[in-house]
Amino acid sequence: MKILKKTLIYIALIFTSLSALAHEYKINSLIIDHPIARETPPGVKVGAGYLTITNNGKEDDKLISVTGDVSPLIQIHTMSIEDNVMKMQEVKGGLEIPAGKSVQLQAGGKHIMFMNLPKQLKAGDKHKAILVFEKAGEIEITFNVEKHEVKEQMKHGDHKQVMKMDHKKKGKHHKHN
Repeated sequence: MKILKKTLIYIALIFTSLSALAHEYKINSLIIDHPIARETPPGVKVGAGYLTITNNGKEDDKLISVTGDVSPLIQIHTMSIEDNVMKMQEVKGGLEIPAGKSVQLQAGGKHIMFMNLPKQLKAGDKHKAILVFEKAGEIEITFNVEKHEVKEQMKHGDHKQVMKMDHKKKGKHHKHN
């Protein structure tokens, strides 16, 4: 009987853990999957959030804005590399979420930018945010902060190029080395 009881407890813990990992949200025909933020080094005033938005509807929608407790200024950004310069720009007018498609906000592409961070983002922290969609409306989600893991090739020095970062803000270019 003790073995059966321990087995049932173990199975319950596995399912609880799996459901915690899979955190997703639904609003109308949109599914917001696994919103995370990356841990930031001490003193860094910007961070990034990632998630996937799937539109199971028959009409396009747009992610218009994001607000939350993580920082006073949150923007939707795109990132590209031109002539070995990393360029980040705010998405003006909202991020299109086409009908029947998924849009992934991830490192190296579209992402949510947390600016003017009041404190370091630390692994294990949770931050509430509100996503505002043009048609679906508003939904409160939670960004789970995860440890930032450096890719294996970066650890071994295989990446030789150092990229500059160019944040565009009101027509000005700010380059960081």
